[in-house]
Amino acid sequence: RITLVSDYSGYEFISKLEQAFKSSGFATRMIKGSKTDQWSEVIKKNANLLYGAFHSSDDFICGSCSSGIGIANALSQTLGVYVPAVTCPSHMQFAIEHSASRCLSFASEFYKNEINDIPDLLNSYCFIGGRHQVRQMENNNLGVIP
Repeated sequence: RITLVSDYSGYEFISKLEQAFKSSGFATRMIKGSKTDQWSEVIKKNANLLYGAFHSSDDFICGSCSSGIGIANALSQTLGVYVPAVTCPSHMQFAIEHSASRCLSFASEFYKNEINDIPDLLNSYCFIGGRHQVRQMENNNLGVIP
């Protein structure tokens, strides 16, 4: 299942992304703040739900705000994992291939034309391991969760 979350600036993007996932046969769960909620408010209000979706239900989480950075930071803190902000398909590819990311934050200001491609791209990339696996393991030994 895909859990989607946004603030006011990612509201339109995340709604379009939900439709793209549904059209591709994915089950979705939408967590939307109001059209005026900032990222910090949306994440704080839904912290337990998001944590459970990620750690207990194994959902893939997609967030969105204008830059992608605010939601990424809030999700990283809430989930206890590194959440990359992505601005284009190449960033999404590297986030998955290099970090085994199961949570991404999309920059609604920049990621515009390729929204309908995201479900297919998500299915086409996988963690490539190798030096990235070594880095992941070293980060875990240092108490850093990438």
